Amino acid sequence: MSRRARERRLIGGLAVTLAALLAGVALVLVGDARRSAGTSVPDADVAVLVMERPGFDDVVMERDGDDWRVTAPCAVDADDARVEPLLAALAAGGAGYAAGEVDLQAAGLDEPLASVRLDGERILLGGTDLGGERRYARRGERITLVPEWSLSLVAGGLSAFAELAPFDSPPTRLVLTGAQATALVGTEADADADAGDGDETAETIDPGPWSSLTAERLTPWPVPDAPPLTGRARLEATFADGGRRAIEITATPRWTALRLDEAACAYLFGTDALPGDLFR
Repeated sequence: MSRRARERRLIGGLAVTLAALLAGVALVLVGDARRSAGTSVPDADVAVLVMERPGFDDVVMERDGDDWRVTAPCAVDADDARVEPLLAALAAGGAGYAAGEVDLQAAGLDEPLASVRLDGERILLGGTDLGGERRYARRGERITLVPEWSLSLVAGGLSAFAELAPFDSPPTRLVLTGAQATALVGTEADADADAGDGDETAETIDPGPWSSLTAERLTPWPVPDAPPLTGRARLEATFADGGRRAIEITATPRWTALRLDEAACAYLFGTDALPGDLFR
């Protein structure tokens, strides 16, 4: 396998937990850098951040006051503690070198592994330097060295930056409005599951186990090459402020997906993460 193929495979398979860990480390390092330098980060006023990776949907985040929000491929709150370290890391390279003075192929910048756009200005991320602790980045006609983990964080994609808790506050009431569990696969299973949606049982279920759910990842919906469907349930959630949300649960042998209000993305959990009384 070529070096380029190995890098692509590594990027595609990075775990979200690793991205989160790196973000935490980044926050500490950036804080130390700010204190020692006594200066602010130049990219602190960036309003729109777009992460681009070959073979993946772009992830767009926009500043909302003092917070960040993911706006594509779906609309969810972002984890500010992961966004700000990335901005600081990309700004940490200093003046750098003129692009004409750097071997772009050796730096991995002729075919960048990923790129980040800050208010339209594109930063390309390439390979690491000889020490392996810094990564080449191209910003316009300047080449800088940024922390190595910046690519790992970007490679975490949507799941690395989005809040993975599906609810802002715990639901106070859950009503099961339709459920179907089958051992069928493919379109036949989908048809059977949809047939069960018309069965308005109005059966309530205990909201307690749903109060602290945290997904393993967030992904655009539908999931490409998804495993066979084993069950589907529809619920209506009511919250303390009187708000209501529609929940669709889709189960497969490998994961269980939770989608809110027919959103463009779904939260993915392990097969045993959600209560087992959904499919009856």
